[in-house]
Amino acid sequence: MFDDGECDSPVKHFTFGTIVAAVLFGIAILTTSQAGAATITVDGNTADWSGIQGFTDSGSDAGGGSGDLTAVYLTSDSTYLYVRFDETLTANKNKIASDGFSVSLDTNRDGIVDARFWILVDSSGNATTQVEKPLGTYANTGNAIQSCSPGPVTCANGAAVSLEGRVTLTSLNVSAGSAVLVQAQTRASANVNANVKDCIPGGSSCNGSFTVVTASNTVYVSADTGSSTS
Repeated sequence: MFDDGECDSPVKHFTFGTIVAAVLFGIAILTTSQAGAATITVDGNTADWSGIQGFTDSGSDAGGGSGDLTAVYLTSDSTYLYVRFDETLTANKNKIASDGFSVSLDTNRDGIVDARFWILVDSSGNATTQVEKPLGTYANTGNAIQSCSPGPVTCANGAAVSLEGRVTLTSLNVSAGSAVLVQAQTRASANVNANVKDCIPGGSSCNGSFTVVTASNTVYVSADTGSSTS
């Protein structure tokens, strides 16, 4: 099991044995490679994510807050880990607001989360970012922005929205070319103590993880649950 270290959360673990086996034996059920991948500009415009594998989730399994998670994209270069969360906004929301997002990492693949990248979106839609490493210790670093205003687009209620962020690999104690286990999560509020609401992979049950191998201009992502994760 992959222990996320959150004793108060109803979601405590996610499994990763199939993915570790895939890495050790060179077998990946789902693998994407972006040789010479472009560096992502974190500006709310998702055009530069073209060609990067997205991992999907049901848009109706864990609503509440601003919206429901529908996809996550991950990539890296020699300096940064990049993440993009896609959501469908609720019928009365025109932006992500008062919601939290996290990327949990097992940097040494021992089954225990030892770092998180947090994106916390305030009531006006502005995002702040933090790294939690070791768990319980927070540092303001990285950056993030959503596609809906205050991002570049004025969105209608119930529209699709993207939230993209980046954080340095070194702040997570990850070196270029290393393999780490990753799970992306949405939170019940814009607070680091908020419970997990939805995950990719794993959906509302939060079972599973990705293996991300970071290297200069190359990323490999494997998921034991396939491209559709719930």
